[in-house]
Amino acid sequence: MTHYGVIGLGPVGSLFATLLGKAGHPVTLLCRNPTRAEFFKHNPLRVKGKLEAEWTPTRICTGLDDFIAAKPEVVLICTKASQSRDLVRQMKAMGASKDAIYVCCQNGIDVEEIVSEVFGKSHTLRAVLNLGCNFIKVNEVWVEFCFHHVLSQNLEAIKAPGGDDDGRGIGWDAKICAELRATGLDFEVRREYREDVYRKAILNTALSTACALTRLTMRQAMSDPEIERMVKEIVHESLM
Repeated sequence: MTHYGVIGLGPVGSLFATLLGKAGHPVTLLCRNPTRAEFFKHNPLRVKGKLEAEWTPTRICTGLDDFIAAKPEVVLICTKASQSRDLVRQMKAMGASKDAIYVCCQNGIDVEEIVSEVFGKSHTLRAVLNLGCNFIKVNEVWVEFCFHHVLSQNLEAIKAPGGDDDGRGIGWDAKICAELRATGLDFEVRREYREDVYRKAILNTALSTACALTRLTMRQAMSDPEIERMVKEIVHESLM
């Protein structure tokens, strides 16, 4: 089983950690808040709503140095995109593994470029997520909607251990995609993933505008048929 590391224990990072841990993968978490880290040692993480899972973390690091020392094979970066540059520079300075695969699970355009500048294109992937989730308790994530997700195809990526090396491009991208699909997430590997990046950016802009004008949360806005229709029309018009 692939050893995953998760940096950023917001709703998205907590969701990934719970689903992967529940599926039996070793998962190492970086939680820089010692009080929260101690809480997780005695209370399971839960995912509810459109997805259901429960898992109790056993590998929790409060420092980046300890997280790096754990040597996860795949690192899911689930922080805010604005934190990426400082994060990857710190990781490199602390001797982060040159063999690991780093997956950017953030919103924004070209966020993966920041990571690939430090760790190289052959070790960097981008996930484009189409889901809405929030904390309802400190250890519970509510998933309001969860649609189709995309993982970037990387023909330059190193091969995963035991991967198929027959020239069809099967490597870490396909392995991670398969393991995420096994958790219940609808993922596919796409070479033209940047189309999905821009589509997601437009969706976020349209939905954020609707929320600002109506003073509704994203969850409330997407539950309103008229607002949902308006957002879809904005996205459609922007992509024409």
